[in-house]
Amino acid sequence: MGFFRKLVGRPDQDDFAEIVTDLLTEHGETRSIHYNSADFSLRLGEGNQAIHFWLRNAFQDYLLAPRSIRKKILHHYMQARKHPEIPREYEKALPSLLPSVRTASYLSITALLCDSLGMNLPPAPSQAITDHLRVNLIYDLPESMSAVSDRDLSSWNRSFEEVLEAARDNLWKISNRKFQRIEEHTYKSTWNDNHDASRLFLHDLLWHLDVNGDHVAAIPNRDTLLVTGSEDLEGLQKLAELCEKLIEEPRFISAVPVTLQQKHWTKLQLDKNHPLAPRFKRLAVLEEARDYAEQKTLLEKKLRVSGKDLFVATYSVVQKEPSGEYQSYCVWSSGVPALLPKTEEVMFWKDQIVARVKWDTAYQLLENLMTPVEIQPIRYHVEGFPTAQELADLKY
Repeated sequence: MGFFRKLVGRPDQDDFAEIVTDLLTEHGETRSIHYNSADFSLRLGEGNQAIHFWLRNAFQDYLLAPRSIRKKILHHYMQARKHPEIPREYEKALPSLLPSVRTASYLSITALLCDSLGMNLPPAPSQAITDHLRVNLIYDLPESMSAVSDRDLSSWNRSFEEVLEAARDNLWKISNRKFQRIEEHTYKSTWNDNHDASRLFLHDLLWHLDVNGDHVAAIPNRDTLLVTGSEDLEGLQKLAELCEKLIEEPRFISAVPVTLQQKHWTKLQLDKNHPLAPRFKRLAVLEEARDYAEQKTLLEKKLRVSGKDLFVATYSVVQKEPSGEYQSYCVWSSGVPALLPKTEEVMFWKDQIVARVKWDTAYQLLENLMTPVEIQPIRYHVEGFPTAQELADLKY
């Protein structure tokens, strides 16, 4: 396919990598450019000085954009590939420091991805907002952003907490727009500056919004912060509707809503009989399935390189009948050392299914066989298999 046809038609991933490679050369890139189709990435340069340019978001943006602005989008990405060094002087870095809210899974998977590519990056500290959301620090410029590492904090002789507070103040200074009212008591952010979701960290910003019940928020992508009330059925329905739409678009963050309690965010817990409970559960299960699938691919690659014989179990999803409810499960097989995802149910397999129980039941009785691994989404390392008596206890 020729360049013009690829630019105005619908290229596949390999075509797109060729388009970007040509544009990089056009923009003066002199380093060697290597395309990795498995990771859908380009490596610019060699060795420790190489820069990895992931293409997924650019490809999705490209396909979604009108043809008239596709080339403009690509030129934007050409600029974004430049990762300026974070100043070693705190005073120089300070004006460009901001908090960034992402899922714990995203941060962990990103670290795993960098490790799989041989990028020896220093750890980037973060702080929990909920059990699935974290806030870290970024050095933000108009065309790019970089995570602040422990090494940066050390060079500044500043603590993470001190810099996070300063970054929070910076975000406040650029947050003077009003929310758009999309329902009577439901709101959508309007900044569209890649930091909308991170304004979840500014809980004071949301207090003034008039909602029914406790404040409930969702951050389906970096340019979207949605707010409604815990007692607002129409508002919660709107959140679910928008999250369902945005889950398939680039830069998805999370469809799991959170509620504000005494200046702290927690996951929204809907009663099982709530009319929207199945809808939000479906979103949560699909989000976990996506994260576990991406993590599985990276872990399998890492294990192949290390030569370690360890099975990475699949996070499986089934739709129950007649309710239509989505439910997750994994399979624990006899004689197979494995990394199990945390699912709602566990199937025990020994030539056939010998037991199927809730995760909490399995962990309560078999904790000695299940070692948590410090990655997100969490997995459990299992070597052994329950005895006949333990299986009988599980069934009971």
